[in-house]
Amino acid sequence: MDKRNYARLELENELRKALNREEFHLVYQPIINLTSNEMVSVEALLRWKNKRLGSVSPQKFIPVAEETGMIILLVTGF
Repeated sequence: MDKRNYARLELENELRKALNREEFHLVYQPIINLTSNEMVSVEALLRWKNKRLGSVSPQKFIPVAEETGMIILLVTGF
């Protein structure tokens, strides 16, 4: 198995475990109107901190979650 396939499989396995361990958390990012300097809304960002992999970028785990159907568990868990 090549390195890329192995890394993806490892990420998928860690993602499954992370759902059970509740390793995900939300971070809220304010959206500011630069003209008035007022907060107009808030964006919720999902973050994953794994003991083995460290902080995992959403660019890495969201596509895997979508491909495997685990995205439903992520979305409904919050």
